[in-house]
Amino acid sequence: MADETAFQHGLFQHLNCTEVQFESYKDGVKTYRDKFVAHLDNQNTAQIPSLNHAKDSTHYLFNYLINNEQIDNCFHDAPAIENYYNESFAEAERVYQSAE
Repeated sequence: MADETAFQHGLFQHLNCTEVQFESYKDGVKTYRDKFVAHLDNQNTAQIPSLNHAKDSTHYLFNYLINNEQIDNCFHDAPAIENYYNESFAEAERVYQSAE
């Protein structure tokens, strides 16, 4: 990444959080992944994190790369991330509903 400082500043502004808050969020998601998703430890209660920051930070990264890091038009066929996400989410909902 050419300007990591600019990326991080924009990310935290986009998420409306500080670096400390983002690190805390990231640690919570990682703990959930490590203790309950990747393998089940002997804990009885899971704190399922909201994935809004994960989704929003992914969208921010994707758009940042498209707008700032494109070399030789390497992302020329990349979809609009928000549309792609919404279409994929709608498809997942249809599949889920049909499986009930």
